[in-house]
Amino acid sequence: MKKAIKWLSNFWYHYKFRTIFFSFLAIVVAVTVFEFATRERYDMKVYLYMSEFVSSDVEHALEETIEQTFSENGEEKNVQVINLSYDPYSVDGDSRMSYASALTGELRMKKDFLYITDEYRFSELNENETFNNVFSKDELFNKYDNQAYSIKGSNFEKKFIINLKKNNVSVERMPELYISLLNPPEKDSKDYEKYENARRLAKMIIDMD
Repeated sequence: MKKAIKWLSNFWYHYKFRTIFFSFLAIVVAVTVFEFATRERYDMKVYLYMSEFVSSDVEHALEETIEQTFSENGEEKNVQVINLSYDPYSVDGDSRMSYASALTGELRMKKDFLYITDEYRFSELNENETFNNVFSKDELFNKYDNQAYSIKGSNFEKKFIINLKKNNVSVERMPELYISLLNPPEKDSKDYEKYENARRLAKMIIDMD
């Protein structure tokens, strides 16, 4: 027993800094692996970009509505709504720059393709020379030269309103919302299937009417 204690004492004296470092490293790796293993996986991501602040309750209601749409068409999907919305008149310049940078990053990565916007945000993106006609023209769509589809008065909007009320969100001032698709990547791109899934979702929403 005394030999073991002496050995440990000697080991700690000579290697304590290495021991602390590698113990810390092991904890970091273990936490990273755990977070990766338990991270929720999504089948599809949809962007919500409006000219007002949007709460997490709205995000959740929209996720539920999209998942219901898939379910009614025989598919079970786990959907994440990426909320990029903010009121451009109630934030300072630094905050606007932060929001704009986040949006620009998502548009340039172009890994997910379906956007839901209000009129202000659609026009902002569609007329932005930096993105150069960011939205795809599609025969499915009925607004803005076939670049958007209005869900105003649609069955999808009705289901969305039901889910908003379930999440205790006021619907007294429901803006007109538009569905749009980013321009598709090359057909041999690894992300082309995501574009096709996004277009299929848009068609499901339109076919509900």
